[in-house]
Amino acid sequence: MKLFVSSDKPDTDFTATLTDVYPDGRSMLVTEGIQRMRFRNGATKEEFMKPGEIYSVTIRLTNTAITFVKDTRCGC
Repeated sequence: MKLFVSSDKPDTDFTATLTDVYPDGRSMLVTEGIQRMRFRNGATKEEFMKPGEIYSVTIRLTNTAITFVKDTRCGC
C-alpha cells in the first residue's frame, strides 16, 4: 500500500490492514503490514523524518489470494 505521510516526530510506525467485511459487520483479517519510518529505505541505515515533511512510503502486505464474494466488501 502506498501512503503519503507526515509526522511531528522523527520516527513513526505506519500500518496497513486489509479485511473482508461481511454484511453483518464482522471483519476478517486478510493481510497486514507495518513500516517503521527510520528504516523506510532499508534496514541497515537509519533515516529519521523531518517533522512536518511529507514522505512517500510503501507498506508491504503479505502475499494473499482471496475472492470477495457478493455482499461483502474490502476494508482498508
